[in-house]
Amino acid sequence: MATLADIITAISPNAVHISTSESTAEYTAKYNCGHLNTEYWTLIDALGQIDIRDSFTLAFTAQPSETAFSLSSKDPAKVEVFYQHLKTWNDAFGSLNGSLELRVGKVARKKTLSIYSLAAFADYLCKGSPSEILGKLSNLAETAYYLECSEITVSTHSSLFCFGPKLKTGNYPTNPEPAHKPKHIELRSKACSIHLNSSSDFIPSDFVFDKDVLGERLSNMFARISLLCNLMSIADITKTDPNGGISYTVKGYTTEKLTIAALSSIDTSALKQYYAVYQWAYTDGNIIDKLGICRNLLTIHAIDGNILKLKEGWLESITSNHAIYLKDNLKQYVDLKNKLSEQIQKGSEKASDISKNITTYLRTSIFSLTSFLLSAFLVRTLARPTNTEQAIITPSVYWLFLLIVGISVLILVYALAETNAEKIRYVKSYKAFKSRYTDLLSKEDINFIFNNDKDFARDIRYIRNTRKKSVALWICLLIIMTTVVTIMKLNSL
Repeated sequence: MATLADIITAISPNAVHISTSESTAEYTAKYNCGHLNTEYWTLIDALGQIDIRDSFTLAFTAQPSETAFSLSSKDPAKVEVFYQHLKTWNDAFGSLNGSLELRVGKVARKKTLSIYSLAAFADYLCKGSPSEILGKLSNLAETAYYLECSEITVSTHSSLFCFGPKLKTGNYPTNPEPAHKPKHIELRSKACSIHLNSSSDFIPSDFVFDKDVLGERLSNMFARISLLCNLMSIADITKTDPNGGISYTVKGYTTEKLTIAALSSIDTSALKQYYAVYQWAYTDGNIIDKLGICRNLLTIHAIDGNILKLKEGWLESITSNHAIYLKDNLKQYVDLKNKLSEQIQKGSEKASDISKNITTYLRTSIFSLTSFLLSAFLVRTLARPTNTEQAIITPSVYWLFLLIVGISVLILVYALAETNAEKIRYVKSYKAFKSRYTDLLSKEDINFIFNNDKDFARDIRYIRNTRKKSVALWICLLIIMTTVVTIMKLNSL
């Protein structure tokens, strides 16, 4: 496996390693050397391990004179000049007594960054408080997605990073953000209170890799960061303490608190349970209700109040309790739906009563007119002497008839006004009744139960149609009766 250490061994095969460090911006390795390799072209080959997007400086410092010379180019001519300096020094003093230092300045291009030593890079990432480590990962995510490393032969990826071997083509992979990530962050903001100094735009799957090829140090770090994100997505409160640690508060049947001061202190034995619960909670359903159940049962399953150590069966208990919760909600929903349906039926009966009022007025008014005419006819007929002709519709009877017609018209106007007022009151009452349950039922449920107001619209149409028919019939009857009575008076009948 080719590494940057090959550059040093190309100069001095017996060089003694002193230190190696690597960050997102720089790789540094230091060695003590004593014997020179005379085959300088091996250095040219070894320098090919440094990616073309990165710059480097290879410096030799002689001891004890502190004489130094360096190389910063892969140009064979400049490599040969540098090597000749080394050879001259070696020939003069019989050995290459001094130190070699390799510095590589790293630059990300097309979201791709070189990693020359996984172990050194792991040391860099794992150093500091949990809050500082989250900050490093946030900066790394902004810079690169594909982390190119010659120490691994197969790629492994999460939803945030991909570690893979050195690419032979310029087709650098990009980071397609998972479709569920923005939704999960939005749901988390509704149900959890998060106050961190570093970025909180992480979800657990950002640090779950599909293959275990990164070595124990990096794998453990990512597992612990994933657990931090799981806790962040379930706990009521997450915040940074003054020392850079992260504290969590879970309010379940009891209130449990946890402070993580160092990443190395995290027990990941419950990671699989947390990740399974996170996936269940953030998939469909009401996030507030589901996390409420998760928190209640988390405090029950925590061993000795430590929410990092859990009894087995947490998820199973959650799903069972959620099923019971849904059944209870279903019963309440059915009861509420039946209650609403009963009220809707009463509303339809109210609409029917409104329509009946105007028809009642119509029957009463027409009955009054008809009764008056029949009474007048019978009285005039019985009081009239035998074999004499006397008009039934006398002027006095006619004027009384017109008076009753006028009263009937006034009753018609009053009936219309009362019907309109009752209809307006019914509409307002229906809307107020419908809005009364918006805090208990979703908009979709309310529309379903109220049949999208189709029944209400049908009742309103029924009131209008009945009113139109009653008014038309009333006016027609008044016109016909007035016309007949007027003709009878004019003809002295």
